[in-house]
Amino acid sequence: MRILVLLLRVTAILLLLAGCGSGVEGRGGGATPADDTTPPTVESYYPDPAVDGNVASAEIQANGIKVIFDEGMAPATIDSNSFKVEEWVAGGKSVSGTVSYDVSIRTAKFIPETALAAAYEYVVTITNAVTDLAGNKLTADHSWVVTVAAPAPPGSLL
Repeated sequence: MRILVLLLRVTAILLLLAGCGSGVEGRGGGATPADDTTPPTVESYYPDPAVDGNVASAEIQANGIKVIFDEGMAPATIDSNSFKVEEWVAGGKSVSGTVSYDVSIRTAKFIPETALAAAYEYVVTITNAVTDLAGNKLTADHSWVVTVAAPAPPGSLL
């Protein structure tokens, strides 16, 4: 009799544990996009004036201006309307370029169509139109200034 009671208790515990693990959609495997209500943030960006200083136009042309997000983003929301590069001067014109998003590294990239002017400042803006996979927007636009390096003087080793 004691063995039967023990077996029933063990069976009941195993059934309880099996029911808690998965089997109910949205549980056990972490948050689903529908559960996500946290707005995404910009984790880092390049060039970052505090880290990278002034960057050569050729470097920007080759590697682009990049933004890394803290979570996966909806690629369709990252385009030339939500990732903008403009001249710093008042009423500065927009810079034409190609915008892409790499899902595997959560990185949006802007490659200018033509070289940026040396010794010139540009404002980069990621608007709050970009959303994560659950549809949460950035809480505000994220902007910073990129200064393109002046060319090295002739005969310089730089």
